[in-house]
Amino acid sequence: MTKGEIVRIREDSDFGFSTRVRLLPGSRDADEDSGLVKLDVSLCSDDCVVGTRMYEPGCTGGEPFFVANNSAADEDDSYLVTYVYNEINQESKFLVMDAKSPILEIVAAVKLPGRVPDGLHGLFVTENCLSQ
Repeated sequence: MTKGEIVRIREDSDFGFSTRVRLLPGSRDADEDSGLVKLDVSLCSDDCVVGTRMYEPGCTGGEPFFVANNSAADEDDSYLVTYVYNEINQESKFLVMDAKSPILEIVAAVKLPGRVPDGLHGLFVTENCLSQ
């Protein structure tokens, strides 16, 4: 199940309005963001889901971001980053996932020293952006 209230695209200016990959929150139930669903809107079918990741039971995620893999030319050559809060053990983690993987494989998970609130909005800023 997906909800369409937050739709993320890779925000590089090179892709502009021609982006084909979208990222939506996925849910086990309508009241929580318990995973991610990646869509490829260029597919000519009713089902354009190309990747999914459901978090562990008790976990909800924050707003995800696409982060380009260096100077990737392919829109899909990127990582997905987000915060996940586990209500069972009351821990927050920062997750890095492979955006090309159909299961949005987790390539890194960092336990955070404090809780990150559910639904946290943010912005990913590169070191190059900060130096300008």
